[in-house]
Parts: sequence; C-alpha cells; structure tokens
Amino acid sequence: MRRLLTISAIVLLGLILAAGAVRYRLRQGITIDSLTIPSLRISRLTIKLEQRLAVTIGELIVSGDTVRFDPETWIPRIRTASRLLQELHIRHFLYHGYSGSLDWVDSTFHLQNDLADLTATLSFQGGIFSFDLERLKARGYDLQVAGSGSYGFRNRRLAFSGTVQGYGILGKADLELQGEAGRLFLRTGDFPGLAAVLAPFPLEQELRSWLTEKITADAMRIEELSLRFRIEQGLPVLDPQSIRGRATLQNAAISFNPDLAPVRVGEALLRWQDDRLDCSLTRPFYRNRSLAGSHVTITNLLGDRPSFVEIRLLTRTRLDRPVLDLLHAYEIDLPLLQTAGYTAADLRLSLRLRDLDLQARGSFSTGRSDWLWEDVPLHCEQAEVGLANSRITIREAELSWEDRLRAGLSGEVDMATRQAHLSADIHSLLLGQGDMTLLRAHDLTQPVVVDFKDHVRIRLPLLAAEILRNGVATTIILRDLRAVRPLVPFLEQIPLAHGNLQATTGDLLRFRFHGVISLLDSALRDHGRPVTDFRFLGNSGPDGAIVSVNEEKITIRLAEKLRIHLKDYGVAINGDQGAAKGLHLSLPTHINAVNSSLQVKGFTIPATSYRADIDGAMIRISATLPSSGTIRAERRGSRFHLVGTGLTAGLVQQVISFVDLEGGRFNVSLWGTEKDFEGYLECREVLVRDKDFVLLNNIMAFLDTIPALATFSSAGFNSNGYQVQKGVAHFRYRHGILTIIDSFSEGTSINTRAKGTLDFSRKTINMEVTLQTLKSLSKVINTIPWVGYAILGKNGTMSTVLQLTGSLEHPEVTTHLSEQAMLAPLNILERTLTWPFRLFGWDNGKKNTQQKQKPATPFPPSDAIPNGGDGAGAH
Repeated sequence: MRRLLTISAIVLLGLILAAGAVRYRLRQGITIDSLTIPSLRISRLTIKLEQRLAVTIGELIVSGDTVRFDPETWIPRIRTASRLLQELHIRHFLYHGYSGSLDWVDSTFHLQNDLADLTATLSFQGGIFSFDLERLKARGYDLQVAGSGSYGFRNRRLAFSGTVQGYGILGKADLELQGEAGRLFLRTGDFPGLAAVLAPFPLEQELRSWLTEKITADAMRIEELSLRFRIEQGLPVLDPQSIRGRATLQNAAISFNPDLAPVRVGEALLRWQDDRLDCSLTRPFYRNRSLAGSHVTITNLLGDRPSFVEIRLLTRTRLDRPVLDLLHAYEIDLPLLQTAGYTAADLRLSLRLRDLDLQARGSFSTGRSDWLWEDVPLHCEQAEVGLANSRITIREAELSWEDRLRAGLSGEVDMATRQAHLSADIHSLLLGQGDMTLLRAHDLTQPVVVDFKDHVRIRLPLLAAEILRNGVATTIILRDLRAVRPLVPFLEQIPLAHGNLQATTGDLLRFRFHGVISLLDSALRDHGRPVTDFRFLGNSGPDGAIVSVNEEKITIRLAEKLRIHLKDYGVAINGDQGAAKGLHLSLPTHINAVNSSLQVKGFTIPATSYRADIDGAMIRISATLPSSGTIRAERRGSRFHLVGTGLTAGLVQQVISFVDLEGGRFNVSLWGTEKDFEGYLECREVLVRDKDFVLLNNIMAFLDTIPALATFSSAGFNSNGYQVQKGVAHFRYRHGILTIIDSFSEGTSINTRAKGTLDFSRKTINMEVTLQTLKSLSKVINTIPWVGYAILGKNGTMSTVLQLTGSLEHPEVTTHLSEQAMLAPLNILERTLTWPFRLFGWDNGKKNTQQKQKPATPFPPSDAIPNGGDGAGAH
C-alpha cells in the first residue's frame, strides 16, 4: 500500500513537473512548423500561454468540402475556444477560394479577405454571436458600414442596424439575413446626384445614362428603400420586383432632350416599386410654362426586358415657338403658331432606351384662339386634335380667315409619309378686290390632300386646283376653270368653254398670274369673227390689279374703278342674248376703245373710238364717228338722255331700212324714260328714195290726174326721190301714245308739216299732214280756183291738208291718196323716232315692271345732256 502511495506520489509529482514544464514551455511559446488534421492544414503554429492561450497561425488551409458547420457541433467548440483563447492570429487563410487574415484579441474581431475588411467586438452566449461592428468595408464596393447586430448559429439569422456610407450617400440601414435570403432597409440624408447611388444597381447603360445625366437637383434624399436579395457564391443577388422605395429631389431639373431647355421642378417625388420608378412633379415649368400634373415613369429598371421612359406632359399654354420647339424635338411638327389664346395638351411619350425608339400619344384642344399658318392669320373657335405616333387626327376644328373664310376641318395627317387627307366643310368663303367679288362659296364640302415631303402641295380634287408652297412663294394652279365656275361670279356670267389659271404670291397680298380662257361665244369681233380664245397675264396687289389679254389688245386695270381698254377688237351685242347677257359689274367701270366698231342689236356704229362709264344704275357713253360725228348718251336708273350729232345716212338707214338715204347729216336729242320721253330729230341735205312703199308714186299719180299740176313735179320731188334740204321733228312719247308736237321738212320743190297723235296701245291715229309747194310754183296753182281752195294755204302757197283718223291699219283720209300711200310716212315717222331706243336696248317697253314716272319737262336741262367735257369723256 505504501509502495502504491509512493508510486502515485511519484507519478503525480511527475505530472506536476510535466505540467509545470508544459506551462513553462507554453509561457515561452510552442511552435509547430506543420500540422495536418482532417480538413485542416496548419503551417507555423505558435501557442503561447498568457492569461489564456494566444494562438498564431502562419497559414491555414481549410478544405471546404469536408468542413460542416453543424451548429450542435460548433457551438460547444466555439464556447470552449472562447474560454481557452485569449487571442487568435491567422496571418493567411484560404477557404473556398477566398483568402485573407483574421485577428481576435480580447473579443475584438478583425477580418480582412477578398470580400471585406471587418472590425467588430464579438460576444458569444447561448449560441448567438453579438457584435458591435466598428467598420465593415466591402471590397469592390464604395460602401462602409458600422453598427451592431447578432448572428444565431442555430437559426442562421443575422440582424444588423447601423450606418451606411458610400456611393455618395450617408444613411441608416437595417439588415436581416436568414440563411441565404436577406432584406435591407435604407434611409439617407441629402446627397448631390444619382450617379454614385445607382452604381451598384445592374441597370442598362442607356437607362443609367438617362437617369444620371438627365436628372439633377440641389438636394436628393432617399426617404426609404427596401429590397430583398439572396447570397449566391458569397455575393448578394437582387430581386428587382422586391425593391420598394421613395426619394425626394429639391429644385430639380429634368432634361428630356439635349436640344431643349430642362423642365424645372420645385420638388420631385420618386417611387420605386415592382421594378418601376414613378416620378411625380410638383410645380413643374418649362420656360415659364406650367406643366402641372406631368410625371415621368421608368419601367423594367433591373429586369431582363428593355427599359422604357414613359413621359406624360400636361399643360395649358400657348403653342408658341418654345412649345413647338419642344414638340419638334420629338419629331412632332405642327405647321401652326399660336398667337393668342391657350391650348390644353396631354402628351404621352414612351422612349425605349435600348434603341431610342419613341412612341407618342396625345391630345390637344383649344377654344377661341389666333394662329399663324405660313404667315396667314387664322382664328379658331374650337379644335380637338389627337396624336398617335406619326399620325395626327383632326377630330374637329372650326377656323376662319379674317372675314373671308369660315370652315370646319377634319381628317388625318401622317407625319411619316408627310401627307394629310382632310375634309374641309366651307361654311362661307368670300374673296374680292374692293367691291368686286372674285370667289364665293357657301356650305361646300371639299376633300383636301396635302403633301409636305419637300414643299407643301395642297390638292383640291373636286375643284381641279392645286396650291404649292416652297417656303418663299405660294403658287395656285386652277387646271380647269369649269370646276371652280360655281364659286366665281365672273365665270358664272360668261359662256365658259374651258380655261386654266396659275397665280404666284409671296405674301397672299400680291399675285402674279397667267392663264387661258376659251368661251363658247363672245361679244368681241376680230375682222367680223367672234373672239373666243383669250391668253392673259397680269399682277395684283393691295392697290389693285392689271391684266393684259391677247398681246395687249385688251388691258384691264382694277383699283377703285374697273378700267378696260380695247384695241382693234369690235364689240357686237345682239339683243338679249350673247356673251354679255347677265354680266353685272359691281365696280365703277370705265371702258375705252380705239379702232373698235360697235354693233348693237344688228346696228353697226362705225366708231373710231368710244368711251363708256358704268357705275351701278348709271351708264354713260361717248362715241366718236367718222367725219366728226358723235353719240353721247347717259342713263341713270329709269331716266336717260341721248344726243347724236353728225350722224350719217348709212347709220340712220340701219334703222329706216325701208328707204334709201343718200348724203346728209342727222342730229337727234332724246330725254325721259322708256314710257315717257321727249325729243327732237333733225336732218339736212338728204335724198330720200322710196324703197318698199308707194308714197311718192301715189303722190305723183295724184298730181298727174290734174293737168294743170303737171309742173308740180320737179327734180326735187318726183318718182326718183324727195330731196330734203332740212327737216326737224319735235315729239313726245308717253304711255303708248306718240304725240307729234310739230314736224317740218323743207325740200327743193315741196315742204311738209305734220302734227297729231298715234295711240299704239289702241292702234288709232289722229294726224294732220300739210303738203306745201314752193312759192315759185304757187302762181300756177292759183290759176285753178277749186284746186286752190283745196290745196293752197292762207300764206299764199299751194298746199293740201291730209287728215288721217281711225285705225292705224285702215285710217280714214280726206284726200284721194290711197291708204297704203298715207300710212307709209307714218310708219317712216314711227320707225325714225324709235330707232335710238332699239339701238341702245331701251325699247324693252313690253316689260311692265317699271314704276310710273312724272311727265318729262318739254326741254331737257342744259346740264343734263352728255358732252365731251364731262362724264364719259373726263377720264
């Protein structure tokens, strides 16, 4: 027993000595060059005992395939290690391809590896690591984290709360990690820009550029941001759909296009949700124009699908040059400039950033407003316009141009093909020069086709018209004037066969034009043949127009008065028919003609020149005839005056066609109305031959029955004719009754005198005609008493009185002359007195629409008779 005790004491003492030796050795430090155990290979291991063990490892290589971090196994190990170890230094370790160093001194843990640089104070209790993170800086990321947290080995749950600094921000973060699934919450202070903030996010390069380059602000702040991620191969992988966040931008500027000024925003609120970023704008302005209600949305921020920037611009502003420049930047070109009023616009733009493909939708509406189209002022009552990419739809537009045009416009404009197909409902159209109407239309629907590829080309198919605009000048082409005839009063009044016109203007005020017109009939004559083809050219402006026709044979000047000059063309007006029928002149008109014959209703006036003035109901004409003859006439309403002097027998004979007139001159003066007029007819040195009637033959037969009167026949009064030296008739026509107040003709051998009335409505006559011989023959007549009683007058001349009464067709006469012979001078007298009315179209007595006028005065006022110094001649 004693021996056993002795042996035990010796062993115990040996153990104590060995322990003491080991302790001494540990205090001095034990170094092992290499140690290999399962899953571990250790090089340069040093163990030193101070208060607890201090372990230093030069290199530690861990085989990850065999090391299992089983919480039930590792928690006791860590607990034991925390009791035994005072500090641990691993100069270099290699684990799963990651290398680094690790230091643990008095619960302070410092790790440096390929992923991070970490310094923290650790504590372990109940299977949970608690740590105060002094610094965590992730390698490859501009990110530094500090805070506190815990990690549970059993549930593999990491919780952390602290500060985050990097990527241009300073904020607070909360992190939760359950296994490989994690969630992050972030809030920041103000930061200056988005470039650094968005750096860690896997955005498309185009989207990153758009966000970082287009959006600036005085201050930006992330109010809240949450996201989920997974740890895969040691790296976090984001779930784009999980990102939620809200940020604010103060005094922001958003540049939608490099060629445009930015949109200024008082505050922008950004919301990130479902891989979508919405930007609501507070007090947005573009060049002092409010864009209230506008916002921007970006979709597919982190997903695989292409990113889109959705822009919605809302405004109520004037579409002036700055706004049109904005639309032009997105290839929306409106050919209008708004000068007054406002337009409500809702424009939606979708930009695919990958290829910069732009889709546009929008609507525009306006009320009463003023616009400019190619420098043409337009007024709009209302308009609604839709936009779909390159197609503009005009749903309703009520437009007017000054007081000349009111129209409704609808249709579509294709900006891709640069064409428009429109429908114009013309409510009223009125264009004119002074008081003359050139173009008019009411309630006309007209298709309009516009092509603006290079220059603006407007086609009006129904009117066979085309308008070309090259930026400098506008050309109007009317290919067939028959198509526009219903709109042009002048063309409606002429028998148009066909024609065309082309006009060019730079300001819609001054025009240069040329064209061709062909008529079915014409009042103009060239060597007796109608002139129906007219080539014209001219120009017009605010002060008037001038037109040259057929190499200046016709010249027309239009200003406050219409002036027409004819040269070498005759004029033929045939009754109520012809090219001039229905032609009404709304402007005062002056016509001057040279070398131009005038033919009216079959009567030719061989005028060397004539002038005419037409002003409403007033017509004044002055014609110069060969051998100093003149015709001057004037009509004002229903009243007229006419004076003809030096008229030739040939001209008068066109009226008195049943007798032959040779030589002599005629004067005529008429005044009054068509139903009540008075006048004089005078002639000198005229030889009258009996052509269709037997007046002279019957008179000579009567004289031949009395042998004593055989000497009555003379060279001046026989079957060869009646030589009139001078003659005059004073007459009045009133309501169908012609009154011969007095008439006298003096021949070489016989004189006549007549007075009385002819009632054309009742067809009755009451006329007294006196035949007088010359005094040289009266002594012959006086030798026959019974004949002298019957023939001679109280003046001592030989005469006879013929009394005609009763019916015009069968008058009763007091002589032995036949009724046919006695009616002839009356017919001659009636035709002679009424020829001026037939000549100038004033014989329309069958129309009973004229109001009754007071009887004319017996003689015209001296200032009422046209003359060469006033009226027509004063031009």
